[in-house]
Amino acid sequence: MNRINLQLGDITQLEIDTIVNAANEQLSPGFGVGGAIHTAAGPGLADECGNFGGCPTGEARINGGHNLKAKHVIHTVGPKWSKRMDSFYRAILVILLVTPISATAEPFIHGYPGKRSYVAGEEVTFHLSTDTAKVDVKIARIGSQRKVVWSKKGIPAWQHPVPKHASSHGCDWPSTFSVKIPESWASGCYEAWTRSGETQGNRMFFVVRSSHPGREAKILLQLATNTYNAYNGFGGFSFYTYWGPAHWDKKHEPGDELGRRVSFQRPFSGIDRNWELPFIRWSERAGYKIDYAINSDLEFHPEILEHYKLVLSVGHDEYWSAPMRDHLEAYIANGGNVAFFSGNTCCWQVRSEDAGNDLVCWKEAYEQDPLYKPDGQPLLSTLWSHHLVKRPENQLTGVGFLRGGFHRFRDGIPNGSGAYQVHRPDHWVFKETGLQEGMEFGGGNTIVGYECDGCEFTMVDGRPVPTGRDGTPKNFTILATAPARWGEGDLGWYKPAHELWKTNEHEHGCMGIYTVPGGGTVFTAATTDWSHGLAPGAGRGGLANANGPLGPGHETGVFKGGTWNILRNHFSGKVVDEYGKPLSLSLTIEFGAADADAHITNWGKAPQASYINRKAPPGAGNNALMNDMLYSSGVPREQAGVRVSGLPEGEYEVFALLRHFFAAESQRYAWAIGIDLARVKGNGFTASGGSRTEWEEATPQQAGNYARARVQISNPQDALTMLYDNLDESFSDVMGFQIARVTGPEDSESGFRIQFDCGGWDSTEHVDQITRNVLNRLSGEAPPPPPPSRTGAVPAERPAIRPPSALNGWADWKRGEKIFENVVIPPAPPLSPEEQLATFKIAPGYRVELVAAEPMIADPVFFEFDADGRIWVLEYRGYMRDLAGTGEADPICRLMVLEDSNADGRSDKSTVYLDELVMPRSFAFVEGGVLLAEPPHLWFCQDHDGDLVCDRKRKVGTYGVAGNPQHTANGLRRGIDNWLHSADWAKRHRLREGSLIEEDAIHRGQFGVSFDDLGRFYSCRESTAAIMDYLPEEYARRHPGLRELANRNGGRGRLGVGAVISGQAQEVFPIRPTPQITLGGLELRDDGTLRTYTIASGTCVYRGDQFPDDARGNLFVPEAGGHLIGRLVVGDGLTPQAKRHYPAGQELLASTDERFRPINARTGPDGALYVADMYKGVIEHVIFMVPWIADQVKARNLESGNDLGRIWRIVATDRPISYDSPHLSKQSAAQLVEALSHSNGWRRDTAQRLLVDRSLTEAVPPLKKLAREGGSYLGRMHALWTLEGLGALDWSTASEALKHEHGHVRATALRVMDKIMTDQLRPKTVAEIAVLTGERGESNSEVIQQALITLSAAAAEPDDFRLLLQLVAKSPDDLGRTAALTGIAGREADCIEVAMQPVEGVPQVLREQFVRDLTALIEITRTGSDAAEPKVNYESLTADQVERAKLGTEKYTVLCASCHHPDGLGTPGVAPRLAKSEWVTGSPERLAQIVLRGLVGPIEVSGQEWNLHMPGIGSSGAVTDDDLAAILTFIRRAWGNTADPVDPDLIARERKASADRRFPWTAPELAGKDAPSGPEPIRPDDKGQFTLYSKTAQLFAKQLRYHPDLDLIGPWVNESDAALWQVDLPAAGRYRVHLLHAMDDNNAGNTWMIKSDLGVLEGKVSTTGGFDKFIEKEVGFIGLKKGSNRILMRPAGTLKGEMIDLRSIRFEAHSNDSGE
Repeated sequence: MNRINLQLGDITQLEIDTIVNAANEQLSPGFGVGGAIHTAAGPGLADECGNFGGCPTGEARINGGHNLKAKHVIHTVGPKWSKRMDSFYRAILVILLVTPISATAEPFIHGYPGKRSYVAGEEVTFHLSTDTAKVDVKIARIGSQRKVVWSKKGIPAWQHPVPKHASSHGCDWPSTFSVKIPESWASGCYEAWTRSGETQGNRMFFVVRSSHPGREAKILLQLATNTYNAYNGFGGFSFYTYWGPAHWDKKHEPGDELGRRVSFQRPFSGIDRNWELPFIRWSERAGYKIDYAINSDLEFHPEILEHYKLVLSVGHDEYWSAPMRDHLEAYIANGGNVAFFSGNTCCWQVRSEDAGNDLVCWKEAYEQDPLYKPDGQPLLSTLWSHHLVKRPENQLTGVGFLRGGFHRFRDGIPNGSGAYQVHRPDHWVFKETGLQEGMEFGGGNTIVGYECDGCEFTMVDGRPVPTGRDGTPKNFTILATAPARWGEGDLGWYKPAHELWKTNEHEHGCMGIYTVPGGGTVFTAATTDWSHGLAPGAGRGGLANANGPLGPGHETGVFKGGTWNILRNHFSGKVVDEYGKPLSLSLTIEFGAADADAHITNWGKAPQASYINRKAPPGAGNNALMNDMLYSSGVPREQAGVRVSGLPEGEYEVFALLRHFFAAESQRYAWAIGIDLARVKGNGFTASGGSRTEWEEATPQQAGNYARARVQISNPQDALTMLYDNLDESFSDVMGFQIARVTGPEDSESGFRIQFDCGGWDSTEHVDQITRNVLNRLSGEAPPPPPPSRTGAVPAERPAIRPPSALNGWADWKRGEKIFENVVIPPAPPLSPEEQLATFKIAPGYRVELVAAEPMIADPVFFEFDADGRIWVLEYRGYMRDLAGTGEADPICRLMVLEDSNADGRSDKSTVYLDELVMPRSFAFVEGGVLLAEPPHLWFCQDHDGDLVCDRKRKVGTYGVAGNPQHTANGLRRGIDNWLHSADWAKRHRLREGSLIEEDAIHRGQFGVSFDDLGRFYSCRESTAAIMDYLPEEYARRHPGLRELANRNGGRGRLGVGAVISGQAQEVFPIRPTPQITLGGLELRDDGTLRTYTIASGTCVYRGDQFPDDARGNLFVPEAGGHLIGRLVVGDGLTPQAKRHYPAGQELLASTDERFRPINARTGPDGALYVADMYKGVIEHVIFMVPWIADQVKARNLESGNDLGRIWRIVATDRPISYDSPHLSKQSAAQLVEALSHSNGWRRDTAQRLLVDRSLTEAVPPLKKLAREGGSYLGRMHALWTLEGLGALDWSTASEALKHEHGHVRATALRVMDKIMTDQLRPKTVAEIAVLTGERGESNSEVIQQALITLSAAAAEPDDFRLLLQLVAKSPDDLGRTAALTGIAGREADCIEVAMQPVEGVPQVLREQFVRDLTALIEITRTGSDAAEPKVNYESLTADQVERAKLGTEKYTVLCASCHHPDGLGTPGVAPRLAKSEWVTGSPERLAQIVLRGLVGPIEVSGQEWNLHMPGIGSSGAVTDDDLAAILTFIRRAWGNTADPVDPDLIARERKASADRRFPWTAPELAGKDAPSGPEPIRPDDKGQFTLYSKTAQLFAKQLRYHPDLDLIGPWVNESDAALWQVDLPAAGRYRVHLLHAMDDNNAGNTWMIKSDLGVLEGKVSTTGGFDKFIEKEVGFIGLKKGSNRILMRPAGTLKGEMIDLRSIRFEAHSNDSGE
């Protein structure tokens, strides 16, 4: 019998086969269990481990047991901070159970660079040892992004031994390959990665210094590479091998320096990723220019320092040599500045040996250092603060480790807050933080710890002041402090420090600053973890140490997300419920703690980190009541808890969640939850196990343990208490708790749920701002401000730019400007659902019901019903939260599940299935989960435990284009053909056995997807209410030349895909004015109401059974711009058209509420029509935000009211309706087959989906019976498609269905025949069609079309082609001929041979037409269609032009691709093709004018006529000239276009030339000539003078204008307004500048700036006596370059009133005779 025995005992004394040791990468002894194993095994174990050369993460090594009783030791290195730890150890357990133990080595690659620091021109050598024959190498610069700069495959490599003294003297491996560093490699951090198959080597890290120090950057960051080496245990030893009391007295034999000397010439794991890399990423993303060096560069290349204003140290810069200190202190004395964003800095003195390749540090064994002298030695390699060295690090940094210690680590304040407390908020370091004295910052991100530096201080007037006795400069200003402390055993080897530790009262981390008299300034953060406050997500309000933590993702099934009350201390006040709704309750929340079994008496009194467990040794056992979480330190046992007062009478369900460390050692907790409890003992229960969850900054051993109880509160004095006792003396903390009132008196707040998070990220940007203050002040430079467009955490795949306003200026297109002068626009405040319901005007015979509303949902954009009738809703919370579109890239959207638990028709429960989404568009239920579209990602999401919360999300593909959410892929609706179809995306999808199948499709539609009973595709496009596929899309692309043939002869109408059917049904009738219409007067009536569809979306084919019969097959069209839902009737036949159902003035539903934004519609399980209402004041996207809409939004405060949204139900009043759940998920296969005949299309579709996705093969017999004998023609159709989906359709079943009386069944039978057709079945297919169309006399147009399609694929013989032609004669139009061509690829010539001869019943003209079609297909197939080529032609372009084209690719994707399509082929009815378009490849000036000002009216493109309403994307100036030039260069060189690139100067000229243009161009205005070119550049006269006149200025302005009647530009009242002139000079020179201006007394004194490419001139505007008095005044000199110059004038600071009325600026060449 197999079993696992658990045994308690000393693992080193067990007689077993194998011990599994959780090791580090160096396989060095370490602490804890690993150290005990090494001690018991003896030194032989460490020696053998040293021969392995370390062990990479995720791998294992095995060796003998040596002195252990165990036969073997397996050393495993688990992933740190990873979610994979659990599965990793499971895998090891499986190996041990099924595989004999062996010492087979895994493949390996180890390596190191020859040096750690290089400059351009030097050659970096790489030294590898591997058991693989060849390796692939990539070298990347790592910073704000990882950029590969060099790669090579197949480099030969060899294995080399690891010498015995590798750790102390290096591996001495020969060079495997080398790379000469080019000038193009910027200064920075580089890593070389090696790989061979699945084997990956360690990171080989090095730095590239600047070849020209200080030229580009004024900041130098020197990396703590000495610390990297000190901790590197490759070869068996590091500086920490002998750390600890058991090794302090180890005697080294002569020559034995192992553990005291470490070499850089061995593999190590690369740059510090905990501190330095986050800082580097933050600083580079913030725009700081930084050069890089390493520790040893301060020693061996000190000459670089003089070129920088500021030197940085970050993270854990622990090991310094004397020359390093000497050179840096000299730099400071000479005026250089230093900022130590580090802790434990300069703690140990090291000596460099072997030209810097090795470091020596004897540390606690200093008496064995060869330089030891009892009376002192300044170079002794031990603590810098050692009394024999006499040079404490305080003299350099201001602080030292002996006066600091640990924080939130081991015994040193293990429960600390991680925050600094401010003492001097008035210091410039805290500028713009808002911090006040006594406030804390950074605790949410735990910036204090794990090692901190401090100084001896005394308190003066309540503030810490250094004594200076420990070496700290007396002018050192302590800015902030946090408690820190060494552990008792850490300093036992150094008696003076140990005595200091026992008596010290002021052990703190001390952030501070000092200035050397006559020299530089030194700032110190005094903590290793400062960079935690700069990491992505810091200061953003997320939850502490959690990845979707207390909310979604928890396995407990209780914490579901929603709104959390963040607790940072004891609290008293108002709270909100889970929906964010403020409650009238005023609660008091207090924390307390006590020793084990004692009573807690300090409720609400003990401040942070003040409770001391008296049983613990000094400095250990503190119990912080509030930090980022309630925390119990663990050693020894303690109890802690939280008390809540103020809850009203009622019964409560209480849920508290604990996080604890090292699950194997801490499985038990005693909990007590009740009323007015003071201790756990006698009241509690023991909890063990519990849920497991994952944290971003926690190891997988940190398990979640929870307690749950019901408590009755009888009066307001009752205090709810939650206590726990860590029985196993483990580290633990309470993450949060939830209080749900389940019963109580019937009052307004019965049934609420309140959620508390004990901590959370610091919601401020204090660390960020302080870091900026230090860098800006000490370097003398601030980076340029970030683009205002960036917002949120932008995924790498999503373009970071914010799309600018595409329409600007009052381009009302000649009409709409005056409409609203005479129309009263009513206000539109946010209304409650009940108030909104009163605004609806519903058609007779129908009523509107509310299904769900905020706060249950917000901004619903897409929804579906699951098999049990629950509504799954995608939220679009990021859409247009303000006029700028701020937050669009923030992960704030969710997929919600709504339930109606009591079947009253109203959702009463919501569950967050998945959150932290960025603008998701669609989802679909698929086999085993949900397919979710979050452009550009396609995710497969699964809920493994049935709690309606996503447990796993994996990317399975790409979907759509991120950038413009109004124009990106959506839909993912399942058709009757078992495929998922999309709008605005040329793909279709299917999921089978967990794998995604993706096929190319034809792009059509824009907003939403729907299907009729036959399965035909419907969609819409903003101003087009309905389009449909006359021909199934898959057939239109079956022949590779068919689309090109259609493009040449009739376009989409010939193809039958995406045909517009609403041409005669476009008129709408709102019941309120609709001012927010982008096209203004083009779409408005004189009364201000919308005339035609403009934001049609989510068109729905009604297939339910609750409406009257005349509604079946109708289209219901949500129109968000007109606040209505239209109703269209689709005609009969193969090519139907739609018409309005209601007479003029009536819609199905219209509202007087401007915020009613119907966006999607669905038929529900009950047969009613459901509508998603985003309920927003602003619906137009920022890209198309024209000024008149922006003005309306501002005037009526339409930006207010975010995060609202409703789901409505429209019900026929004279018909019954049931809200009961359909419970299809629980039905048997037979019941689902029966549901295929249901009168409600939703039930038929859902039953088919379940049968197919579940592969219910037991349904096949009843399905075949239904297909052959079913009484419902709809049931027979679905049975055929369900059999196809199951792969169980046979020929006889399809053949029998072909005899059915209903045309839909016959057409379906022919279509599925096509699906299962084989070479053997081709003749039978032809015979079936011959009988159908001959003997049976088939005349149904839909059946004839499908017969043509199926026969075209089956025809092979002459008689087959004759039959095909005879069928074409029955459907002789373009669509019929297209159907006959769909499957004929490869047999065109055979068909032509038949068509050339007479065929009975086929007119000659039709045969000739068909022959022309076939001939054209052959020609297209041979030569290739002119479908756009995706690649960009870079031939003959300069390097700058290539970069411009690449930038254009990104800009085009964001601004243009949604309409013109990524392949440049355009969107039918929306935007013409750009590929091989004469409008693109022709005049660049004309093209520039089109993108600048727009184009309206009829235009011919590639032989097709378009009626355009194209906005000008460059009008506002928000899209720069560089951006526009990039876009135009890209489109003129992409998709086979080969026109010349476009220069930004051309855009500037064209912008200026049409500056007065208010309306878009028309084609006649641009035809036959280039658009107007700009004026010639200004040139100097014979005397070298020139004048910039105000009328020739190009203005970038909000209010600044040229006034021709006054010949001036003004009023200049905005700081951002600017005027630009272009000047062309024959030679460079210096010019005297004169301003001709006017200014009155009240406005004088503002400062102006004139800027050229070579310099800046500033001055103050003096009064001229009034705005009517112009005076010319000389204002100074400025340099100009030869050739083109841009001269810009703008304000130089904040304006008070008007800056200047300017007439001209005169420039006079300066001879320089005066010597100026």
